[in-house]
Amino acid sequence: MPLIDEAAITAGVADLLSHRSRPVPGPPTLPVPGPQAPPPRLRRELRPLSAVLAARRSVREFSGEPLALADLEFILGHADQAVRAWWPAGPRQDLGLTVLTAACDVAGLPRGIHAVVNGSRPRLLADPRWLPALRGKYAPAPVLLAVCGDLPWACSAAGPGYGGLLTAAGALGHAMWLSALSIDLAASVYGSPCQELTGIAGSYAVGLRHLFTIAIGRPGDHTEATADISS
Repeated sequence: MPLIDEAAITAGVADLLSHRSRPVPGPPTLPVPGPQAPPPRLRRELRPLSAVLAARRSVREFSGEPLALADLEFILGHADQAVRAWWPAGPRQDLGLTVLTAACDVAGLPRGIHAVVNGSRPRLLADPRWLPALRGKYAPAPVLLAVCGDLPWACSAAGPGYGGLLTAAGALGHAMWLSALSIDLAASVYGSPCQELTGIAGSYAVGLRHLFTIAIGRPGDHTEATADISS
């Protein structure tokens, strides 16, 4: 006696094929734009890609030089454009991500926590008293970029899930890191979130949570880079 009734399977498949129904519509998606010409403010003389990839080292000691606002805006805008050009279509243009810029010493930008969405120019949210302590928690860099994600949306039926949000956040963080290296800056990545940054993120947009941080600046004179953190 056969373990599988072939006649029953055939009848079941035929029954399924005899009925047609409209597919269940999913959430609306946005098309992938592909590579585009950068706007004038993002047009810079960049290091060759081979040199950028070879320079992927985590630098945790920085010089005392302030970071130029033009460099910061380039990093944010260039990284956002790179991720948006190739990221799969989705229901939200911002991918559920917001970057909080902790400007500790940026020439032309007030000290404080600034919000950046879709590579926009930084918008000041607060200048908390604990801002200098962030440099002790992470690194003494002129700017700390805190990548934040909308967890409630990501875990909803319309979102990509927690793993999808982290993947997008990682892609954006890596793009910011490479953008910094492309203009001869240094960077390091820190995985531990900060409760105070999450508080500011949540006051800016409900549901935002701090995920990780990237410290960016010019390397110190006697800095020794650690192992490639991409490995």
